[in-house]
Amino acid sequence: MSAAGHGGSKAGRRKHGERLYALVTKRAGSQAIKTLQAAFTHRVEAVPAVTRSYHDTFDRRLGRADSILCVLEARGERELRLETLTGDLQRRLVTKAPPAFAADLPRGPFRDALEPLVGIRKLLPQAKVVGTARRLCVLSKGGKTTVRVALESWRARGAGATTPELLLLRVTPVRGYAKPARAVVRILEKQLALEALPATALAQMLGLDLPDEGTTRGWPPPIEAGMRADEAARVIYRGLLATMRANEAGTRARTDPEFLHEYRVALRRTRAGLSRLKGLFPQRTTDRFKRDFAWLGAVTGPVRDMDVQLLEIPSYEADIGKKDSAQLQPLVAWVTAEGERAQRALVAALDSARYERLMKAWSAFLEKPAPARTRQPDAARPVEDLARERIWKLHRRIVRHGLAIDADTPAEAVHAVRLDAKKLRYLMEFFRRVFPAKAIKSQIAALKRLQEVLGRFNDFEVQQDKLKHAAASLSDDGKLPLEGVLVMGQLVETLRRRQDEARAEIEGRVAGFATPANLERAARLFAPRAQEQSA
Repeated sequence: MSAAGHGGSKAGRRKHGERLYALVTKRAGSQAIKTLQAAFTHRVEAVPAVTRSYHDTFDRRLGRADSILCVLEARGERELRLETLTGDLQRRLVTKAPPAFAADLPRGPFRDALEPLVGIRKLLPQAKVVGTARRLCVLSKGGKTTVRVALESWRARGAGATTPELLLLRVTPVRGYAKPARAVVRILEKQLALEALPATALAQMLGLDLPDEGTTRGWPPPIEAGMRADEAARVIYRGLLATMRANEAGTRARTDPEFLHEYRVALRRTRAGLSRLKGLFPQRTTDRFKRDFAWLGAVTGPVRDMDVQLLEIPSYEADIGKKDSAQLQPLVAWVTAEGERAQRALVAALDSARYERLMKAWSAFLEKPAPARTRQPDAARPVEDLARERIWKLHRRIVRHGLAIDADTPAEAVHAVRLDAKKLRYLMEFFRRVFPAKAIKSQIAALKRLQEVLGRFNDFEVQQDKLKHAAASLSDDGKLPLEGVLVMGQLVETLRRRQDEARAEIEGRVAGFATPANLERAARLFAPRAQEQSA
């Protein structure tokens, strides 16, 4: 069965010349087949009934990469097909069951192709079609197949599907036989007046090309130069609130750890904005929302901690070797139980009156238009002026504190630089549209390189603390034998060595971020004009 397709610049055409036609009735399809049978020497082939299930992540990462994961079932066999959205096959793999995550697949070319596209997000069913077909093979004088014409009937199931039944005529030329394919197309389009569909048509009908509205709405923020700073901030916060709302149901259900991760990223960005973008709203209002969002950060944090620790288990197993991996089972059970307890507390918080009041109050505040007159010192400033000022101040602080890091710098001081770097990244991303695209992209890339090593340093420390806490709790409960204690101690030591290696890299990364050339570029982009000359 030919792949359901979509994408391509010419109507109904894929790169091998295939064309697709929509039919209003089954009678129209039968008439088309009869007309072709009368015009060409042919053979009719049996085609088995096929079920196709299409899978993608919640935020449609495969679709954004012009791909889709298809689970094809026919004659009792099942295979995974990684296809382009035009239906061209990239990878195939015979399987017993579709994977929930890319990591569920065996190592090999299929997983290597899929994993970079979806990361650690769960693969969720997006649409399902059950299809039958009649296939007519147009033959050459020597009896070779030159063109295949399939009359397909698909019944679509899934929330994204726009029609319950799809009647399609698919014309697929065999390589090297363009002339008979043109003759088939001429009959269909000139004699029968059929119109070729865009190659995107079937996927559009199934809703495979449409990202969930809430996953991208309002981000990156549509900020424009000249906009008032307080109104720009409202635009930013509205986009972040939309992201939180879009990921709220998945956070409650905990079917995929990335729902909570995306929720928390939007929450952290909101908190960073309230912290760094002062002088736009009344201080009493800012303080109130800072307190409430800090509470929300505290109740969402424990679940994320357990999710991350579970995601680290495979790397721990790789570190200690297959022989000792069984010693980690008490840790897995403990992390799972702690995660379930934290999840119940999180759901209770999301169901609470406090959360409902917060979301309603925040939404109502953001929908208010900016007042014509304001007492706030920075509210009516052009957003680009505020952006330059706040970014440059934080940029200089990171350079100053980062260059002071050495082998004896306490971990807390390194952690403070990491937090400042994260806030600076958020500010750059908030306001990237008011700066020249190439220049701001370069600055964000330089900051990312610094963030990467600061993040690794912090992650190794956090993992050590979590493992020590888990080992102590399990030992107190008598659930961790001596062998397990030794194995977890070995892991802690491995993480400590890696943290030391990351620390050794930090000085070089800071130096790279603070080169005279990069500082000069940053000054031209961000520094207030009076300061730019002396930067």
